[in-house]
Amino acid sequence: MDALHAKYPFFEGAREAVAGASASLPTLVAEDAPAVERARERVERALLEGTVEPEGGAFTGTDGRVEIRSELLSYPIARILVSLLDSEPAIEKYAAAEAA
Repeated sequence: MDALHAKYPFFEGAREAVAGASASLPTLVAEDAPAVERARERVERALLEGTVEPEGGAFTGTDGRVEIRSELLSYPIARILVSLLDSEPAIEKYAAAEAA
């Protein structure tokens, strides 16, 4: 898993990294893993502020604030959270924030 995957979680390499991470999303949620909190933050900031960057600033992969694994795994969890909202405008706003 590399910082590039965490920075661009929608790329094919990132999907492969998630698949190879041996992480069960239901287990991560049940254990309240750091990726779950980051996913919540990701969705909240996307909908309220139009960005998915961590509150402390852009993810660079070079600092200790955000672990690469948590950042990468937060993306699929965030997508699940947004889909549960069942709101087309919310989904579109989230997608725009991810694209930016």
